[in-house]
Amino acid sequence: MNNQSWVKLHSLAPVSITSADLDGNSKADLAINFGSSYGIWLWMNNQSWVKLHSLAPVSITVADLDGNDQADLAVNFGSPYGIWLWMNNQSWVKLHDLAATAVTATDLDGNGQADLAINFGSPYGIWLWMNNQSWVKLHDLSPVSITTSRLDDNARQDLIIDFGNSYGIWLWMNNQNWAKLHDLSAKQILASPE
Repeated sequence: MNNQSWVKLHSLAPVSITSADLDGNSKADLAINFGSSYGIWLWMNNQSWVKLHSLAPVSITVADLDGNDQADLAVNFGSPYGIWLWMNNQSWVKLHDLAATAVTATDLDGNGQADLAINFGSPYGIWLWMNNQSWVKLHDLSPVSITTSRLDDNARQDLIIDFGNSYGIWLWMNNQNWAKLHDLSAKQILASPE
């Protein structure tokens, strides 16, 4: 804590941890996946444990999906449960029946509200959940990886999508056009969110 001391938070080793301001008080909370025996727990305001769900997720993605400056969680529970949203730290909303192979969040249209880019795998491809209200198909192919960054000087984030050895790396720029970045696939892509 405070770059000066260790504090034991829990005796169990987590599968994954992500942080977000879930209650909108400008203090980060932790969403912790403790695996199939324990599910998802929240460490709220550095003072209390709250059980969020008994199922262990495949992944948890943090995003402000409704634009109210409070983080929401997009939770991929895998098959047969699909993708669910934990909205405003108060309610579960089912987003889709299919499980995703990858979920990433970014503001694609520059309106201050996060959108989700979801790879549903073959044969479904990549879909966008735009402004927490509509599905838009982005591409038929299932990519190797998806990441986000703002590659130009506007408010819109861009998607960097590796379609593998046959197609290479492509950019979805400003939520309006495709641009090929490279013919080769990558082992790893790192990009700054800004």
